[in-house]
Amino acid sequence: MSEKRNLINCDTYEESDYDNKHRWRSIKLMYLISFLGTMQFSIVVTSMWPYTLLMTPTEDSTRLGWMIALYGLGQLIASPVLGVFSNYVPLNVPMIFTLVLSVFGNILYIYAGSFPSHNTEVIMVARFCLGVSGGSLAVSRSYVSGATTLSERTGALALQSAAYIVGLVAGPAFQSAFTPIGEKGLYLEGIALRLNMYNSTACLSALLAAICIILQLTVFKPYRVPDSGDQTSIDDGENVKIDYVGVVVALCAQFMFVHVSTAIETILPPLGMAMYSWTRAECTLYVGIIFSVGSCLCIGVALAIGPLTKRFEERKLLIMGNAVFMMSFLACIPIPGTSDYPPTPESPSPSIWSSNGTNYTNASYVTDCEDDGACGCTYDWCESTNLVYLPQLLVVLVFAFLGYAFVIVLTISIYSKLLGPKPQGLFMGIFQAVASFGLLIGPIHSGYFFNAFGPTWTFLTISAMLFLILMTIILAYDRLKPYIQNTQSLPLEKYEPVK
Repeated sequence: MSEKRNLINCDTYEESDYDNKHRWRSIKLMYLISFLGTMQFSIVVTSMWPYTLLMTPTEDSTRLGWMIALYGLGQLIASPVLGVFSNYVPLNVPMIFTLVLSVFGNILYIYAGSFPSHNTEVIMVARFCLGVSGGSLAVSRSYVSGATTLSERTGALALQSAAYIVGLVAGPAFQSAFTPIGEKGLYLEGIALRLNMYNSTACLSALLAAICIILQLTVFKPYRVPDSGDQTSIDDGENVKIDYVGVVVALCAQFMFVHVSTAIETILPPLGMAMYSWTRAECTLYVGIIFSVGSCLCIGVALAIGPLTKRFEERKLLIMGNAVFMMSFLACIPIPGTSDYPPTPESPSPSIWSSNGTNYTNASYVTDCEDDGACGCTYDWCESTNLVYLPQLLVVLVFAFLGYAFVIVLTISIYSKLLGPKPQGLFMGIFQAVASFGLLIGPIHSGYFFNAFGPTWTFLTISAMLFLILMTIILAYDRLKPYIQNTQSLPLEKYEPVK
């Protein structure tokens, strides 16, 4: 049976300093857990492909898509279940469960290379466990929505989305910090483990999950604040009428945006190795640097959204971010008509900067690729697809990061406000399940299209999907307004934490 929660309208009741301090401390802990949930997904994305090739050189990029997608499958299954579960049990129960599972999944990933065979399958099991643990995002978002007033919610959800984005984008940046360890790394005889630049990142994720377990048990105190004018218990919600058209549009937008973000994370490592003949180590380092810069851009956008929403409507900012996101992928399509093509083992490497530039690839001819992975382009489409110049890719990624930050932060804010004072555990579970479905489909779609058709059709399909959701948001513009509480205010009750 669910807990009875006493509520307060913070706009009319003077909250004590003690309650305010502990309420926001608990909210900030949810930020940290949101960061962990996405960081453990992305921290190995850029290195998973080189790591897999190191253990199994014959794997192809389609298999990589499935390895990444299993995280989304686990999260897809767990999010709605945990969202509903959190409405009926103390919040610590689902949170501790997912954090313990996170520690287990990361340890399993660390030991994947120590198994004598089936290394790829071990990675898949580890990724699925981590995906289930990522279901905590639904619970944490539901808590933040319920522990803030309507006036606080945009800022609070923006900061939580910033933590979500930073975890997703900065994960590859953390990976690049481990590159000095090298592929051979060091062997820890006492625990029968070879730690290298690829699996050592999971140690950081496991450590952070363990810290979150301690904080959840010692620091967290659950609070609940209703929307302005609503003094009903969270167990009541029968009179709340939700605009389900707006809810469905927000869910579709979330699916599309997450789908696209994971698609680019999936194909960027094989794209860099194919187009610029990067070695495995260089790929891990360079992609990590790219996402380090991207994380800074996303943080800036997330911090700016609060002030921007005071001057512009959230819906208009969402449309703008969607348009920027879409145009960035259109601009990443290889420029037709140029004479430059990706390097192959049989052809010279062109300039990666411009048609008249200097050669900045690893060698004039790609040779001895089995040693370091710098084989150039070995796909069937290599001889018929023009080169994606490096400056072109870098500029495009800047705008992609900016657009992505806008749409992710604003989508969750709009979605939460559509729900009003209704208990949001189930709805946030659905929201995260839809995002998880994007995590599941995005890597499979991009991995298959990149492997079979190359970057041209991959980026064209991504742009088409973003255009479709842009038109949907514009057509449903009037259905994305925040919920307005129409019921009369009930007698004011004291604000206090949930027992």
